[in-house]
Amino acid sequence: MNMPTIQELTQIGEVIIIWIKYMLMHLAVAMPIMFIVMKFLNVNKKFAKLLK
Repeated sequence: MNMPTIQELTQIGEVIIIWIKYMLMHLAVAMPIMFIVMKFLNVNKKFAKLLK
């Protein structure tokens, strides 16, 4: 096993940073959608109780 060069390390670091940014963006988009879905499901449960 030869040690990776500085250039290889920086490339790996860039990939990790891009991946983290992508994950954070994904969370920023997914969290409000999940929240809305949960609210919608709760509203549906309330309607189901009213209809019975």
